[in-house]
Amino acid sequence: MSLVSEISSTLLAVKDVPQDLRDPVCKSLCDKLTSLMWKVLVNNLDEGDISQANYVSAMEKTYYFPHLGSRVYELAVFHGMKSNLIRGEDPSLALGKYDSMLDLSPPTKSNLLFKGCINYKASGIKEAQYYFLKGNQEYIEGSIVTSFFSYSRSICPFDGADIIRDFSLQKKKTKYDNGWWILVSADSKYITRFLNNYALSIKNHTTNVGLHLHWIDNSENFDEKSSAEDAINFARNLLGSRFDVTRQDCPKFRDSRTFFANSRFLIAAEVIKNKRGLIITDIDYQLIENPEKFIDWCEEIDIGLQVKSENLINSWFPWLKVLAGTVVINNTPVGNAFLHIYSELFKSTYIHQGFNWGLDQNILCAIYDRFKDIWLIGNSFDVSNPFNVPYEIKKITK
Repeated sequence: MSLVSEISSTLLAVKDVPQDLRDPVCKSLCDKLTSLMWKVLVNNLDEGDISQANYVSAMEKTYYFPHLGSRVYELAVFHGMKSNLIRGEDPSLALGKYDSMLDLSPPTKSNLLFKGCINYKASGIKEAQYYFLKGNQEYIEGSIVTSFFSYSRSICPFDGADIIRDFSLQKKKTKYDNGWWILVSADSKYITRFLNNYALSIKNHTTNVGLHLHWIDNSENFDEKSSAEDAINFARNLLGSRFDVTRQDCPKFRDSRTFFANSRFLIAAEVIKNKRGLIITDIDYQLIENPEKFIDWCEEIDIGLQVKSENLINSWFPWLKVLAGTVVINNTPVGNAFLHIYSELFKSTYIHQGFNWGLDQNILCAIYDRFKDIWLIGNSFDVSNPFNVPYEIKKITK
């Protein structure tokens, strides 16, 4: 089945689904719509448009159930944008096209955030910020969240960022005896699943790079903690002085998963103090080759980010433009300024009792856009990346 056929048939199924998130059928359909969004993101074939009748019917059916209706709307518009890009047409025209098919108003939050993304691509943050902030206010008032458009799906305000502009003039690099370290953060379950493999891959491919684990302790289950401690002891015995751990009790946040992802950047300013630099990655990574050439590249920059091409649909969406899987921070004034700004933007943006999916990439994009012409920021997509994801481990049921 083609992707466009799969989307159209999924929209047709909406009419028979109970409008209750507690119902497993409804929850399953919401997850299906979200997974289709990510399929659209990576699809590069023009298979035509989705069924207009199925889209309109699904939107009418879910008008008073925006948790589902927002997903339907986002999928249709996003597919339209991606299709236009493949055809060499203006992706922004898709929003008006799918809005005009409806007799009813589109979901306000999603519509505003789409407008924000379109203005962001065309004119930058100043023109887009109005729509982002209005869309987020709609989320705060209605608590309507989707995996693709949540509260964090706006670029961060940069009030007061100019106070650190002097860092842009400082290029002096100090040599530190402690070399380069990989920094990861995780809860007990992820430590148990992935730490042993990551430590082994480091042991097998380098003698010069260390691994720092920041443990977010969110479990009251003795067995979970014990398993995490076993994995930590294994890594310590394997890597010796090239392994270090910090530990933090998990704050009482509703969206703790997002905090796990951001905590590695929040702790980095402390970890980097006596090190040459940090390579901040997800814990579900592994080294696949000697990172020596990658380290040589790291030495020549202040910051390394994974920045998607301006020709891809990712560049329209701040939370898809700069990825967080591999981030390089050199221990320079600029590198330390980066970590300070990241922390400040996190404090000003994170909603403790809301959902903040994608916030780490959103903040990285905000910093990149603001300082890309001032700081020495490298794009790690331009060099050979010595890391990959161990899918044979990741696909195992959590």
